[in-house]
Amino acid sequence: MENVGTKLMTQIRDLSELEVQKLEIQIAKFNKEISEYYETKISTIEENIDSQIKYYGKNISDHIEEKDRILNKYKAEFQKNYDKRKEQFFNIQVEIQELQANQKIAFANFKKVAEDRISFLESSKYVEYISKKQEFQKVVNSTVNREEFEKYSALLENLKDPLDTYTSKLEALINKYAGYDEIILECEAKLTDCILATKKDFDEITKYRNSDVAVVEGVNFITNLINKILIPNTQETLLNPILLLSALGGILWLVGSIFFLTAIDKIGLSRSNQWKNLQGPIGAMLTLIFLSEFMQTKVIYILLAIVFILISAMLFTIKNEQEKVVDKKGIIYAILSAMFFGTNALIQKYVTNNGLIYSQQVYFSGLVCISAFTYIIIKEKNVKFLFNIKSKDNVLGIVGGFLYFFASFFSTLSYKYIPGSIAFTIVQLNAVWTVLVGILIFKEIDLKKNWKRIMLGIVLAIIGVVMLLFAQN
Repeated sequence: MENVGTKLMTQIRDLSELEVQKLEIQIAKFNKEISEYYETKISTIEENIDSQIKYYGKNISDHIEEKDRILNKYKAEFQKNYDKRKEQFFNIQVEIQELQANQKIAFANFKKVAEDRISFLESSKYVEYISKKQEFQKVVNSTVNREEFEKYSALLENLKDPLDTYTSKLEALINKYAGYDEIILECEAKLTDCILATKKDFDEITKYRNSDVAVVEGVNFITNLINKILIPNTQETLLNPILLLSALGGILWLVGSIFFLTAIDKIGLSRSNQWKNLQGPIGAMLTLIFLSEFMQTKVIYILLAIVFILISAMLFTIKNEQEKVVDKKGIIYAILSAMFFGTNALIQKYVTNNGLIYSQQVYFSGLVCISAFTYIIIKEKNVKFLFNIKSKDNVLGIVGGFLYFFASFFSTLSYKYIPGSIAFTIVQLNAVWTVLVGILIFKEIDLKKNWKRIMLGIVLAIIGVVMLLFAQN
């Protein structure tokens, strides 16, 4: 007859082999699912990069190195995340193995106790116990003597069944085995959670990248449609249909200028300029939405810049001694000008992305001139008004025009090198100069009385611009 211990060891060994196979299947499942998800993510990113390159009118073959560099960065992030989660997965498996080992010990002890119980049933001690129990029971059942009945009833009651010790041990081992089983099931659930968490980490890494696909194909549908209809040409030419957008930008700029000048008349240069400087954040948000600059820009810094510039504008909204309250219409006109200037900046960035840096200035300036002349005719009913302007005003106007032309040119040129969402707001550094001019030269705000508020406003405006230095990826 085969030894019981040998048979038990054979059963435990077979069980261990099954458990090892199960663990190997689990790690294979982890590697397979994560590998497939990884390939899907990399493929999505690659498609997105290709769509971005095509969107800006470039050839994919000309940007292989940049594309590979971006992909390698993502692959490195994925690998780092995978290694961390794989170690976590492995540690859970080690915990399961330890629990299974404890289960085997409990199982072996159960078998040992069960075998000891069987052996005890055949022992002289158990026969003696049964004999005593039968003897006491016989007396209790047959005696008519009260004292004898009570004596043997007490003996029978105090006679402990030696099998109870084995039964309690077996129950304790069963509970221990079941407890280990529950913990193992919890750990196996953690293995599944680990796979899901790895995928979630991958999603987090590619959150903005994946959203770019939707932006380019969904939200950006209008600009894509314009791009296809106008047949973009990256060569500098005055015949490119995209330059019609620069012409529209010239009209928008003039309308914005009219609102801005009206705001200056109502609340002064220093106060109106701070509200007008919201054109930077407005333009930044428009490029993030319509030109898909999420992949090039850290949005949180753009939002912080908006907050700082807005607070700065509110700080400069100070009434002077002649005013009971600040003219709210002036603020509204300044904000309207910011909206028109911000939209114009979006157009400038889009046209620049299509390689038209210099020729757009011709269309832009031309339509500014034409629109201004049309506005004067409509407002003044004749052109005689132009000849009534003093020569000094004419000179200042011409100088201002030249200054703005070069400012616009260099601003447009910057779009070639940095995202528009950053360039728009950096341009708002002009806020410092205009505020100083309005306060020191035109005396629009009492510097002595409000110097703390003015200094805080200037500092916040500068901080808002500095935030943009950290916004570019």
